[in-house]
Amino acid sequence: MKVYLDSGATTWVYPEVIDEMTEIMQTVYGNPSSMHRMGVDAEKKLKESRKIIARALKATPEEIVFTSGGTESNNLAIRGFLSHIKHRKNQIITSVFEHPSVLTLFQQLEKEGFEVTYIPVDNNGQLDLKILEEALNEKTALVSIMYVNNEIGSIQPLTEISKLIKSKSQAIFHVDAVQAFCKLPCNVKALGVDMMSVSGHKIHGPKGVGALYMRKGIMIDPLIYGGSQENALRPGTENLPGIVGFSKACQLMQEKLKSSQDRLKEIKAYFLEKILDGEDASLNGSLEGANHIVNITFKHTRGEVLLHMLETKGVYVSTGSACSSKNKTYSHVLEAIGLSEMEKEGAIRFSFTDDLTTEAIDYAVDAIHSSIKELKDITKGR
Repeated sequence: MKVYLDSGATTWVYPEVIDEMTEIMQTVYGNPSSMHRMGVDAEKKLKESRKIIARALKATPEEIVFTSGGTESNNLAIRGFLSHIKHRKNQIITSVFEHPSVLTLFQQLEKEGFEVTYIPVDNNGQLDLKILEEALNEKTALVSIMYVNNEIGSIQPLTEISKLIKSKSQAIFHVDAVQAFCKLPCNVKALGVDMMSVSGHKIHGPKGVGALYMRKGIMIDPLIYGGSQENALRPGTENLPGIVGFSKACQLMQEKLKSSQDRLKEIKAYFLEKILDGEDASLNGSLEGANHIVNITFKHTRGEVLLHMLETKGVYVSTGSACSSKNKTYSHVLEAIGLSEMEKEGAIRFSFTDDLTTEAIDYAVDAIHSSIKELKDITKGR
């Protein structure tokens, strides 16, 4: 039996998405910039896709820029905006446990002369809003905070954060919503967000495609230069099959948003009930986090070893962010919430999709328990 519990890294692609992409590659393969009929047909598909993504964000199509994914969207939003204002304000703010595509960028910007403030989080992964409030001032140019943490699933109160930012500064509010898009409500107007990054492969769409929402009136510089595609903010021939696949996945996810969340809530509760019944496992973060991500520490166990043992039994999990999980250092997210070295070493991330059955969860839990027992027996035998 194969049980995939690593949707936080990527998801399988819906058959309907594959069908849409295949049709584009076979029949609507013109360049959207071409003036002939095949180009016009391709441009029409591009516009339809833009409308679908905009509708999911409660934005307008003109506020959507297609990119290669969440990493590019984050970089385009942050560096593009700061490049445009040219150090007129030099303080920028983020949290200590952002995705590497934000945190690493902020570390680089710090080297380039920006004053960077890193806001801490509590043991549940919640931003310290008091420290954020104290950090905001007239010099603050941009604040970037993720919606759902990709390792422990904690959800940040974006509306409250936005009101705080607007009351204390004129800063732009950027949100990495890659783990939240089509899983939680992402109404950018209601949330008070100025820019938001989303991606296709976390929602059963293809890899290599995403989008950046930019509130009308915000100006940024491009990261690369070329043609006039995407309002000259992301030049180059558009990845039309990917964009259409992304929008189709978004459409399908939006149609079942409520039922999917209900099912994921059931899966999470069932899994936690089964996995936390002994003294060897503890939850990292809060029970109030996103329903599709759970992080568990297994005591006296190395997460990497357990991961590979589970793989031999057909159960696929992660030790953290897919963008940094091959590094030998411990997760900065788990460090940020105060875990000890031993707790960090034994941590595993489980991330769910709504198609999981109780039988699959039972199989995975049994595999985990048997693997931990095997590891204990090996240790005792030394």
